[in-house]
Amino acid sequence: MNEEELTEDEKVVVAQLLSRKPSARDMFSDYAMFVVPSLAFAIYSIWAHDFVAALVAYGSLLFVAVWYLWHSQRVSGSLYTALRKYENVSNKLGTGNELNK
Repeated sequence: MNEEELTEDEKVVVAQLLSRKPSARDMFSDYAMFVVPSLAFAIYSIWAHDFVAALVAYGSLLFVAVWYLWHSQRVSGSLYTALRKYENVSNKLGTGNELNK
């Protein structure tokens, strides 16, 4: 395989990013299914003074935060290498092969 060709992971990340133009509404709808139930549990736990509901709410939010960080790290690595390969081939930024160093 040519060193400048994209790997399958890089192709998937680039395709996902180019498949739609992100908006605030899309971002809200993507994460609302995780955050809204957690907030509902938190509100209920305050109202009912229920310690278990509070633990479920905070545990759910912690899970979402850890998942988001893991996913962002995985995607950003593939995106970085894909962009570096593109710049090495196109030299649009005028940096030559300095990005390989």
